[in-house]
Amino acid sequence: MTKHKFNFKKTLIVAFSKFHEFILLSSKGKLMKSLAGYDMLLLETTGRVSGSKRRTPLLYLKEEKTSFLCVASFGGSHSHPDWFLNIRSNPKAQILIKSCWTKVNATILENQDRKKAWNKLTEYYPSFNNYQSKTKRIIPVVQFTLEN
Repeated sequence: MTKHKFNFKKTLIVAFSKFHEFILLSSKGKLMKSLAGYDMLLLETTGRVSGSKRRTPLLYLKEEKTSFLCVASFGGSHSHPDWFLNIRSNPKAQILIKSCWTKVNATILENQDRKKAWNKLTEYYPSFNNYQSKTKRIIPVVQFTLEN
């Protein structure tokens, strides 16, 4: 029999995300669109294994009129969040932002683009630096661009 290590932090993050998703969906994006003063969106991806729709609330920073930056931090976990693995497999997604579902394309930023975006994001939400200090993986930055 294989023993699995219980990860309380991961369980708590997932449970709160499900609650947050429920409130965002039930209110059509009107409630909990910000959390502790930070803007939140609801990302809908297609599961890379199941093919089912998966939803995740994420803190975001609006970069331009047509793009939004998000961090795949998973609270500083040593593994990438499922939503990130899903968009790496299929970059087409939807976001619920300010009561409106919109189709987006995801781009995983690299090199200087990632560095510039990371600096903007950590200025907005300094705790991302704490998350990075907890893991050896480079926490990805994803840009979601509205489809035309």
